[in-house]
Amino acid sequence: MRLSGKTIGLIITLITISLTGLVIFQASLLKSSIRLKEQAFNENVARALGMVTEGMETRHALQIVIGLSGTADNGDSVTVTAGIGGSMLCDSLEPHMLMIARDTLHAKYIKSDDSIYCDLRTIDRFDTLVTTDTVMTDSNGGRFLRVMHIKESTDSIDKASAGPIVAGQGGRIDLLERAINRIYQSETVPIEERLDSTLIDSLIGSALAESGIALDYLFGIKYGNTDSLLIAASEYRDQLLESDFRVRLFPYDVFNPVTELLLFFPDRKLFIWQQVIPILATITLLMGIIIFCFIYTIRIILAQKRGAALMTDFVNNMTHEFKTPISTISLAAEAIMRADIVSEKEKVDNFSRMILDENNRMRRQTDKILQMAALEEGDFRLKLDRIDVHEIITDAVAHITLQVESRDGRITSELKAEDPFISGDRVHISGIIYNLLDNANKYSPDHPEILISTINADGGIYIRIIDNGLGIKDEDLKLVFNKYYRVSTGNIHDVKGFGLGLSYVKLMVEAHRGKITLKSQYGQGTRVEIFFPLDKGAE
Repeated sequence: MRLSGKTIGLIITLITISLTGLVIFQASLLKSSIRLKEQAFNENVARALGMVTEGMETRHALQIVIGLSGTADNGDSVTVTAGIGGSMLCDSLEPHMLMIARDTLHAKYIKSDDSIYCDLRTIDRFDTLVTTDTVMTDSNGGRFLRVMHIKESTDSIDKASAGPIVAGQGGRIDLLERAINRIYQSETVPIEERLDSTLIDSLIGSALAESGIALDYLFGIKYGNTDSLLIAASEYRDQLLESDFRVRLFPYDVFNPVTELLLFFPDRKLFIWQQVIPILATITLLMGIIIFCFIYTIRIILAQKRGAALMTDFVNNMTHEFKTPISTISLAAEAIMRADIVSEKEKVDNFSRMILDENNRMRRQTDKILQMAALEEGDFRLKLDRIDVHEIITDAVAHITLQVESRDGRITSELKAEDPFISGDRVHISGIIYNLLDNANKYSPDHPEILISTINADGGIYIRIIDNGLGIKDEDLKLVFNKYYRVSTGNIHDVKGFGLGLSYVKLMVEAHRGKITLKSQYGQGTRVEIFFPLDKGAE
């Protein structure tokens, strides 16, 4: 089925629309993927900043707790000793204050010489160093016993004369007051002393790594409503102030201005693009394959359309070329059959030669077509001999000179090659030279000027044929070696032929391991150059 121009145009349009829509859709998917990656990145950074704030708050809280607990040690039991007639020693944080566990009110009292020992059994784990005659704060919180004085000595724990140990309330309130004072005192410390850049950097790095972000970063600390940064790289100050990645440090500060931690990632966009590179590469590869197949398909369709047009031209030209000799043979045969001609032997012989010549002409054209088909299929065998290119050129010039001179033209030979011998098939080399000279003559206007020359170079022989003909347009130049292609398009028969000449020439030149180049300017003529390697067999 032969596709019309409208059908091909419709197919190309539909495929183009589909391909464009697919490209837009893929671009939208890629954009959406990048947006999701950015959103995930922002969430991970926000999570990491929250971890940094939590770490800073935990450290701050520990500092307050440590300040409240004083100098600490670990112990599972402690013994309180009071001297007879003296006062009991109190803890180091609060004078005259003693805290013991709730279950120690029933402890045993032991009299030994001039001292009374009170065993507090096992007091919950303490955080301070415990020494003799000292008791520290119960970490779980207990009752406070305020020891006033033991007035009299005694020799028995059961006697009433022993001074009482008086229990006092309000220990928890005192501890709370101390905690509030400690918090207030910590907030009055200058912000520069509360910030440790090394610690903050370590917390940020750990938090980002835990969030899956392996990316270089810069950080700064913004204090209050000013644009000044306490800790920051000066060259990135503006980027830090404009950054969306920020979190409040010490969010539970009551008396201090807002302190913000700012983060800036110089390579954030590159980091996000690196994450979508696999998706982008896959999309690009698939789209490239689709576009390549689309272009290749269109080229095939257009090539088939051109091939169909060339085949039509070939059939028309072949019909014309066969029609002329057939008509000549028909007229000659009719003439011979006429009674007035049969008796004239000379006329009969003349018409008989005409029939034979036209028959030979059709046979040569038929053989040429069949030969070209066989050559394209590779169904040929070269008969290689050592041949003289100058000799073949001279013979070809002799055959075509009459045609050139009949048009008031001239053909000139400049055979300057010192070594004209190549290894080739004489018949096909002759066909190459003759076809090129014939084209130079046919495609030249009146008074053709043709120059054929040879030189030795590059280990071979160059044959150049230059004419002053019509020349070839740029759009036709790359097609002249195609089979059936003729510069004269359509059913124009001012130049006879099947369009097989240059196709045959190129095929045979390459079969002899040669090269052919063609240069032409429309209206100024054409130059054809052929290269054959020299025959080294006789050296």
